[in-house]
Amino acid sequence: MVMHRLLAQQIRQDEPLPWNIYDISSNLLLRKGFILDKHIHLPDLIERGMYVELSSIKVSLDNEGRNKHQFDPWRLWEDIQVRLGQVLKKPATDGKFSEQVQELADLVRLLSERSADVALAAIMLMEQGRYPVTHSLHCAVVAELVAKRLEWSTQERQSLCCAALTMNIAMLDLQHTLCNQATPLTPEQQQAVKSHPEQGFRILHTLGVRDSAWLQTVMEHHEQLDGKGYPRGLDTPSPSALLLRTVDIFCAKVSPRAHRKPMLASEASRLMFTVEGRHENNPFPACLIKQVGIYPPGSFVKLGNGETGVVFKRGENANTPIVYSLINETGHGIATPIKRDTSQSPFQVLAVIPRCNMMLKFDPRVIWKTASQ
Repeated sequence: MVMHRLLAQQIRQDEPLPWNIYDISSNLLLRKGFILDKHIHLPDLIERGMYVELSSIKVSLDNEGRNKHQFDPWRLWEDIQVRLGQVLKKPATDGKFSEQVQELADLVRLLSERSADVALAAIMLMEQGRYPVTHSLHCAVVAELVAKRLEWSTQERQSLCCAALTMNIAMLDLQHTLCNQATPLTPEQQQAVKSHPEQGFRILHTLGVRDSAWLQTVMEHHEQLDGKGYPRGLDTPSPSALLLRTVDIFCAKVSPRAHRKPMLASEASRLMFTVEGRHENNPFPACLIKQVGIYPPGSFVKLGNGETGVVFKRGENANTPIVYSLINETGHGIATPIKRDTSQSPFQVLAVIPRCNMMLKFDPRVIWKTASQ
């Protein structure tokens, strides 16, 4: 049987367990219906590893997704990020690595299907943490959303998502260093960057990955249609690799670095369209903009009536999102955020405000929870 390692957000104390729970060797630990009371230290159990049959957890997650009172997309985002860090930092050498990444891809797809706007807002608002892990999660979410818009099959999207989550497995430490490095890359660093797709391919194959689309996408995610990419200078990268490259560039631009502030999403979208989208055989930048929007959820904007707000969800058009106003026209905080449809005057978006210029601190979970009530 295929097993799924439980995340913290999937277990609730003082409630009967909805499934049998096993250890890493598939030995039964806890029977369905057992109640984990407050005297049981749950973090220790999670650290040791608690597993359920994958078919059971998928049904449970599906039901949870339909129940707004139980489904917490922000917590799910954090759990995926933590678990991805564990999987990449210490890859399983017992043949379970591929299953673990596929389980995380399932959760990314669940998050994107149930709460796409929250997933996009998390990219803009949540703390970066360890950048290599966070960036991979960002790319997986955006790639899933774009691929679904293009009506790719579930299997195609699964392979793409797995590739996004593992594309930089060969340079995790270097990527973390470069994120905090303001000086130019050394020759050794340049060589490591250029070789990481091929090295990643080899590492994944050694870890038991046999999905050819997953492996090819990792190998080719830095190739370009003009043949100027790396590591092999191909001019015909796979569609999946080309999409991942597009997403990789966009997500990198909207994330901060030691030597620069994050680029505004609206500016990153413009550059993606004019630079990456100039080749007629690359439809992905235009599709990315249509799916993500010019003002993605989590962006801060100035409205025509003088209010400042945060984009809550995408609108019917890329430039007309739904916004919740946080600051009124006189510069004072609004006690109860006000919903504004920017397709209507006078609430049209006048400008995007960098996150670092927002003096008002707020918990994004509160905005999304309030708006859903």
